Order: sequence, then structure tokens, then C-alpha cells
Amino acid sequence: MRSTAGNDRRSPSISKPGEYEFYCPIDGHREQGMEGTIVVGGQARGVQPRARDLGIEIGRLPTGPHNAITDVPGTGSGTRR
Repeated sequence: MRSTAGNDRRSPSISKPGEYEFYCPIDGHREQGMEGTIVVGGQARGVQPRARDLGIEIGRLPTGPHNAITDVPGTGSGTRR
């Protein structure tokens, strides 16, 4: 998906399971790390599944709407309020 203007945003639709490489086609950008892999229908290599995703219950309280520490009243994310 190469953009002629260099700034188009495209949203591909990939339905066939597999691993698909993508990269920025602008000269030198791929070499600087602007690349990656999209995994469809599976788990990315080197990514460990979350315990909760495997059905393992953590703690005894239900998770909040964002499944994050900031769901707990009185906690923050390290920013000053």
C-alpha cells in the first residue's frame, strides 16, 4: 500500500490467517525501524498470553472498565492531578 502523496492513511482488511510484514516505503524509514508484522488468526511470535486471557482469575475482585490500576479509586498513573 504505497501512498503517492506520502501521507495517506490506509486501513487494510486482512481475513486470511497468517503473518504479514509491513513497512514504511519512504526512503530510509524501513532501515530506521519503521516496520512490523501483523498476525491474523493467531498469536504473535514472542508474545506471552495474559493469564486472564487464558481464563486464570487474578485476585478476588472483578476488573474495572479499563482493566487497569487506574480503575481503583484513589490511584493514578503517575501523573499529578
